[in-house]
Amino acid sequence: MVVLKITTSSSGGRTTLRLDGKLVGPWVEEFRKALGSCQATEITVDLSNTIFADECGRRALAEAKAHGVRFVTAGPLMEAFVGHGH
Repeated sequence: MVVLKITTSSSGGRTTLRLDGKLVGPWVEEFRKALGSCQATEITVDLSNTIFADECGRRALAEAKAHGVRFVTAGPLMEAFVGHGH
């Protein structure tokens, strides 16, 4: 059973990682690997279809935000995890 699907799309100097599902357990490391492989100058993580993040997932989101990653959110849960979202 897939808990998290990560879809990457790039255009120009921008990359978007779309997370579908739950950012938990071993999927947090997969998210970190996906972020680390981005060569773009501007990275956006789309959390519109992310339904849950455990403590490790929330930490990974906070680390990404601290490194300048932008977020797209839908709903108060993910907005709470990454600040105001956009």
